[in-house]
Amino acid sequence: MQIYLLLLILIMILYIAFLAMDKDIISPAFLFTAPFCVAVIFAALYRKKWDLNIHLNTMLVLLLGCFLFVLTCFIVHYTVGKNIRKRIRNGMIESVYESSNTVVPIKIEAWKIVLFIVIQLISVYIVSMDMRRVVGKYGISGDFTNIMYYFREYHMHSDYDVALSSIASNLRLFSIAGCYIWIYVLLNNFLCKKHKSNSILLIVSIVLGVINSIVLGARGEAIQLFVAVVVLYFFLQKKYNHWKAKVNFKQIFLITIMIGSIIFAFKFSGELLGRNTSTISAVDEVAKYFGAEIKNLDIYLEGHVKGTQISGSQTFGVILGWIDNKLGLDWNIETVLPFNKVNGISLGNVYTIFYPLIYDFGYLGIFILIPIIACFSQLLYEYALLEKSNKLINLRIIVNSYVLFLVVFSFFGERFFSYILNISFIKYILIWSIMIWFNTKLRVKIKA
Repeated sequence: MQIYLLLLILIMILYIAFLAMDKDIISPAFLFTAPFCVAVIFAALYRKKWDLNIHLNTMLVLLLGCFLFVLTCFIVHYTVGKNIRKRIRNGMIESVYESSNTVVPIKIEAWKIVLFIVIQLISVYIVSMDMRRVVGKYGISGDFTNIMYYFREYHMHSDYDVALSSIASNLRLFSIAGCYIWIYVLLNNFLCKKHKSNSILLIVSIVLGVINSIVLGARGEAIQLFVAVVVLYFFLQKKYNHWKAKVNFKQIFLITIMIGSIIFAFKFSGELLGRNTSTISAVDEVAKYFGAEIKNLDIYLEGHVKGTQISGSQTFGVILGWIDNKLGLDWNIETVLPFNKVNGISLGNVYTIFYPLIYDFGYLGIFILIPIIACFSQLLYEYALLEKSNKLINLRIIVNSYVLFLVVFSFFGERFFSYILNISFIKYILIWSIMIWFNTKLRVKIKA
C-alpha cells in the first residue's frame, strides 16, 4: 500500500538527515522529518477507520517537502556552517566552540528567583480574573474549568470580542518567557553536578510558568516548554563537548518514555482544561492529534480548495492581521481551517505546514517557502557557536530552543511564520536579553 511506501521513504530521508547532520538528533533537518514519520505511522494504523487511501499528490507533497528541508539544511551546514567552524579554528572569530569543555555552574541569587515567582503569581491571578471578566459579559460563570473552556471557544470560534487585556497578556508572556532562562540554568547546573543551588525555587518558577501557559485552555505553550527542555539539554551537551553530538541509548530511551507519557496524557489534560473528550478513548485522542493531519491534508489536496483573495492569508495571516489592525486597511483576513469528519469520527482541523503554503501559493509554495524555513532554522543553529565564551547564558541557544519547537510542529500545522513574524517573538527576545543581564551581571548585596 502507498502509505507504507511513504513511511519507508520518509524513514530513509530521516536516516539521511541523521547522517548528513553528523548524527545530531536536534538538528533542524532531523526534527522536521521525525514527527512526519510518527504522523504517518499513526495514519497507517488508522487507515481503515479513516478510509485513508493516500493519493499520489499527498505522497509527493510530504516526500518533496521533507527532502527539500533536509537538502537545504545540508547545503547550509556544509557551506556556511563549515566556514564558521573553520574561521573559529583559525582564531578569526571568538567563540565558545574553542573554549574549555568544562561545565561552568550558573548561580542565580535566590531573591531574583523569588521576585520572578511573585510576578508569576500576580500574573496567574490577573489573567484568571481577566478571563472571568471577559466571558462574564456573555453570561458565562461557574468554576474555572468552565471559564477556560468558553474563553478558548469564544476566542477561537466566534465573533465575540474575547481577548486578554494588554497588562494580563504581557504579564503572562513574561512569566512564560522567563522559564526558558531557568530551564537553561537548571540543565547547565545538572550537567556540572551543581544542581542543588536554588534548584527548588527554579522548579517552582517553571511549574508556575507551565500554569501560566495552560491557563487559557490550550496546551501548545506547555508543550513548547517541554521541547525546550529536550533541545536545551542536548545543546548544552554539545556546547561542553566542542559542539559534537553526544547521544546514547539511555538518553533516547528516557526521551521516548517522556514523550510517550505526555502523548497519552493528552486526554486527561484536555478534560482538566475543560475539553469535552469523554466519548473519545485515549488512543483515539492521540491518533487524532498525531496522525489525522495526514488524512486531512489528503482530503484537502483531493478537493483542492481555492485560495482566498489575499495571497498569503493562511501562511502570513498573523503579521498581515497585525498590519491590517494597525493601518486599518480592511483586508478582512480569515483563517480557513475546516473541521473534517470521516465515518462519524472527528479529525479536527490540522493539516500540516504544507496546507497553508499550497492554499496561498499552490504547489510552488513548497519549493519556495520550505527552503526559506530550513535555511533560517539551520543558519540560526550554526550561529549558536558564535556566542562569546564569557557569556554564562547563551542567548542564541535559547532562541534555538524556541524556534526548533516550530520546526518540530510543522507536522501539525503552520507555526513558523505565525510565531516568528509576530511581535510576541520580539518581546521574548527582549525579555531573555534583559533576564540574562539581570541574573548574570547585576549584583545587589542584601544585608541580613
